[in-house]
Amino acid sequence: MFGCRGANVRGLSAALRDDQALAQACGAVIGIDPQGIVPMQIDFYGFRFEASRITCTLWSPWRASALEHRLFNELKLLPGVHLETSADELCVQIADAKIWKQALANMSRLLKGWQEEAASAGKERRLYRWLFEGDTDEHGYDHANEIACLWAYLRVGLDRGDLDEEETSEWIDLTGFGLRFWPVGR
Repeated sequence: MFGCRGANVRGLSAALRDDQALAQACGAVIGIDPQGIVPMQIDFYGFRFEASRITCTLWSPWRASALEHRLFNELKLLPGVHLETSADELCVQIADAKIWKQALANMSRLLKGWQEEAASAGKERRLYRWLFEGDTDEHGYDHANEIACLWAYLRVGLDRGDLDEEETSEWIDLTGFGLRFWPVGR
């Protein structure tokens, strides 16, 4: 019932006012910020967030790993996303909860396939974890004086199964690919 009718709406459209009236009549509340932006209600593996949009970034494409490129390519091919290019980065803007859900499913499918590639060889096991990061001051800005956001990065692990070693897994942070969750109203 939370609006997927567009992320940047000036004022309330008639359909949105009808949705809000219906929700209030049923006892629910639709969160709409003062600028009229309907936040996306997103789910990230059980964590629930409100965001105005999500930016998926591939930094330094010439240095990014093949896995980072494959993840970004899965996202840029989704319908309804906006691709931005600059000299040293590529960005995809997602402003619809249904598209985000499809993007997350595509990334999960790709990462599970990446894990299964190694399982068929039987020599190593591949793991992955999403890392969340964010910092803010009392005014809502981060250390670089940009709007504070929540970032998600990918950490991959290779487990070769040598039980003689203390640390059996080798972890690598994929710093060329990241997800930026923008706060509502920004």
